Amino acid sequence: MSAINSEPSKAWEQHAAENPEDAGSQYAHEMFLKGWAARSMAEHEIDLQLGDAQQQVQQLLKEISTGCPINDQVIDKIKARARKGIEKFGGNMMQSERPVVEWLNEAQEEAMDTAVYIQRIIISLAQEQSKKGR
Repeated sequence: MSAINSEPSKAWEQHAAENPEDAGSQYAHEMFLKGWAARSMAEHEIDLQLGDAQQQVQQLLKEISTGCPINDQVIDKIKARARKGIEKFGGNMMQSERPVVEWLNEAQEEAMDTAVYIQRIIISLAQEQSKKGR
């Protein structure tokens, strides 16, 4: 297996060592170098495209900013949760074929969890206030 990112002569040496039948062949050497150059050009083009895509993402992120740090943090958390869901379930919610009743059950469970979390905070706040003598 050749080293695509190394300089061509080192990559050829490695290829020739791994493929002795090619070592003495001028034709194999020329074909190897042509292939190496093509891969290098393709990698360069991919790097350019990746750089452009990263710049576009950064620009979009700037455009999405609400100007309010709290809103921006919530948006960031929603995006992170969406990415986690895509990784976990293999697609986004629009790609899911779940029946509507399952979506409603899921939403209800989430709402009940939220109610429990809120109740826990209310209890903690009430305990703190009673300790302060109020």
